[in-house]
Amino acid sequence: MDLLHTPINQLGLTIAGSILEPLINQLYKELEEVGIWFKPLFYLSDEWGCVDFIPVIGIPFYLAHPELKKIVDLQKGGEQIPIYLRHEAGHAFNYAYSLYNLPRWQEIFGDFYQPYNDDFTIVLGTDDFVDVDDFGYAQKHPDEDFAETFAIVTKPDSHWQEVYRNTGAFRKLVYVEELIKKFGRQTAPPFSINYDIAIESLTITLEKWLQQNPPSTKPFEVIILAEP
Repeated sequence: MDLLHTPINQLGLTIAGSILEPLINQLYKELEEVGIWFKPLFYLSDEWGCVDFIPVIGIPFYLAHPELKKIVDLQKGGEQIPIYLRHEAGHAFNYAYSLYNLPRWQEIFGDFYQPYNDDFTIVLGTDDFVDVDDFGYAQKHPDEDFAETFAIVTKPDSHWQEVYRNTGAFRKLVYVEELIKKFGRQTAPPFSINYDIAIESLTITLEKWLQQNPPSTKPFEVIILAEP
């Protein structure tokens, strides 16, 4: 099959039987080990994402096929799938139990309903946020701050209690652990499933998709804190 010139939705891509399936099962195991019974649903999409308020996670379609992944990685850079899975699971956990509406959540992480701005500022030198991949993504929005913090708490052998003990982010990590203990074994309320750009709607070829989705730049300003 000509991978570059076949419509994406005709490539026969599925999560079942792909390299993604064991990684998702590993995520479920990690969640269970910290006391979370909820298992987010996954589907193939055009990018990573969790639709606001819907605990259903989209995974980039190209990660379901080793050759496609190789082609896209050469164009856009590698993916660290387990890191992304934990992060998106944080969004799903947040949405499944509407944690963002809790007054304590708002106090710890900020206003969930504030505008979501891709052109955000990263402050280097602050210890008020966890940093999963040296990207400063937790500073983008309270929702991302929660997801990044969740990813640290659920990561095996992260030793966050020691690594972050004397930082401003420590109370966030402790709070996420408290939320897991409180909600982790509760059945999530019913929710409607909404797929954002599911693979079935991707009628363009991979070649055209790459042309429309060039390697991303980092759209943020950096501020370095002065030494006290």
